[in-house]
Amino acid sequence: MARGRALVLSAFVFCAMPAGVAAQASRVPCPPELLQGARADDPGAYAQRTRLYCDGVVVERHAGRGELPVIGVMLGRVTGDPAAGGVELRIATAGRGDSGPLRLQGTALRRESRYRLDALVPLSEPLRLGRESGMTKRTPPLRADDVAWAAWTDTPAQGRTYYPVTQGARAAGPLFIVVRPTIRSSYLLYTVSDASGSPLLPPARAAGITAPGDAVVLELSKLPGVSPIVVQVTAVGSLGRDQTVPIRVAIPRTP
Repeated sequence: MARGRALVLSAFVFCAMPAGVAAQASRVPCPPELLQGARADDPGAYAQRTRLYCDGVVVERHAGRGELPVIGVMLGRVTGDPAAGGVELRIATAGRGDSGPLRLQGTALRRESRYRLDALVPLSEPLRLGRESGMTKRTPPLRADDVAWAAWTDTPAQGRTYYPVTQGARAAGPLFIVVRPTIRSSYLLYTVSDASGSPLLPPARAAGITAPGDAVVLELSKLPGVSPIVVQVTAVGSLGRDQTVPIRVAIPRTP
């Protein structure tokens, strides 16, 4: 990171499949168990929407995977109404030999909404969500800013690398990272370092949660001049158990 540049972080809390469907689902990472468990009489149930994505209501106690689930890595605020004008999601790339397509997942910020989207997104084109989306088929309907968005690749050498989800042709704005602790936590600790582990700012705290499954949003108001960065987040449990995740993020090249 260039000398003299600062990173400022803040945080706040939000609170038997038919053969044709199986063939379509093979094009996108739609979990078969979610398609199989969908109610046929519910238009908002999890279903295949286009060749690129599935979405809808899912019954999960806690959305996300891993010890401390990461459900969002976004550059700037992602907004819009799929029922009125649609929503366009893009991937902000670092421009250093990035390749695709990438896995993309959307998860409702409020756990009681129980919404999820799974997609396979080429780097060269956006994912467009319109009236076909399950976001429009529920009461009340969801908007893009009701959802945390994350896109990633997995490699044997580097593990998981997140590429921020954004809108518009030019990526801009703060970096939002959303985690969902599945334990009561007194507070969250987080640090930001480069890929070698050298710190980019001192350790800091964010507010904890009392209801397991509530989302915590971390905001990096200024991006460093290095890529990737690693954001290490630990939810310090109220009852002595902690949850930790290192989040490797490819930072897009600034114009």
